[in-house]
Amino acid sequence: MEWLKKDLFANDKPVIVFMHQPVFLSDYADELGNADEILDIFDNVNFAAQTSQHNGKVVAVFMGHDHDDRYGIRNNVHYFMINSATYVYYEGPHYFKDSIFAFVTLSSGKLTIQGRRTIYRDPVPEQIRKRFPTTISDRKLWL
Repeated sequence: MEWLKKDLFANDKPVIVFMHQPVFLSDYADELGNADEILDIFDNVNFAAQTSQHNGKVVAVFMGHDHDDRYGIRNNVHYFMINSATYVYYEGPHYFKDSIFAFVTLSSGKLTIQGRRTIYRDPVPEQIRKRFPTTISDRKLWL
């Protein structure tokens, strides 16, 4: 945590964070144990950047672990939960027919995600199909 604080506060450029365990958007954020502490660091870094008028702020966070496709904004930070490449785990594994992935492009402050989609390899219960889409969503936004 000290390294994260030191690194983010010393930065003078926009930052994109990549992490495995989600700190936001998850139904299981408490699994991490210190999600609130990490979110607090992002908030403090961005507040310091705003008050000193420099660009060293957290603009986006990519997370995994939950095998889901979600997006949300918290305190002007874009949070992306990226789906698993091969399966959803809910009451057992449910495998995709093809691996999915996404291309992420950054250009002049614009972030573009081109996601891939597939279908389930085997029949799955309707509740799984409804709750866990077999895709990584396309997105275009300005950071």
